[in-house]
Amino acid sequence: MKNYPNMYLYDNEVGYINSWEYYCEQPCGMSLEDALSSRKYILGRTSNLHKENPESDFRNILSAEDLLKDNNYERLLYWRRLYKKFLRFKPEVTKRLESMTARYKDKRILGILVRGTDYAYDKPKNHSIPPTAEQAIVKAQEVMTEKKFDALYLATEDKKNSREIQRCIW
Repeated sequence: MKNYPNMYLYDNEVGYINSWEYYCEQPCGMSLEDALSSRKYILGRTSNLHKENPESDFRNILSAEDLLKDNNYERLLYWRRLYKKFLRFKPEVTKRLESMTARYKDKRILGILVRGTDYAYDKPKNHSIPPTAEQAIVKAQEVMTEKKFDALYLATEDKKNSREIQRCIW
C-alpha cells in the first residue's frame, strides 16, 4: 500500500506514504522499512502474484488442506481467523467505528459487499467470485423483506455497482 498506486494515495505519494497506516497498525508491529531491512520477508509484486507463482501462495499461512476446500463457509471461517489475527485498526479508527456502531445499535442492518469487476475478471486464486450487482440486488431485496431489516449497508469500491444498487433498492 506504499510502493504501488492505490485508491488511498495521490500519484505523488506513491513510494513515500504507506496508506495502510492511515487506518491500521502494522500486523507484526514493524514498519515496511523494518521488515525489508530484516531480510526476512516475502515480496508480493502485484495482485497477479497468485497466477505467476501459485506454489508460494500464502504458504506460511494457508495449509494444503485449506487450499483444497471448495466449501465457501470454510473459506469464510479461514479469512475471519486471518483478519482477527492480523488486522488491527488504529485506536482513533476503532473509536470512530464504535461510535458509528452505537448510533445503529437498535437497527437491523443487512450488510453486503459487492466487489468491482477486478475479482470477476481476474479470478484471483483462492477467492470466491463475487456476485454481480444484479445478483446482489435480488438477494438483498429477498433477505430484507424476509428478515425485516431496517436498512442496508453497502460496501463497494465500484461506482457503477453503487449507483445501480442504490437505484434499485432505495
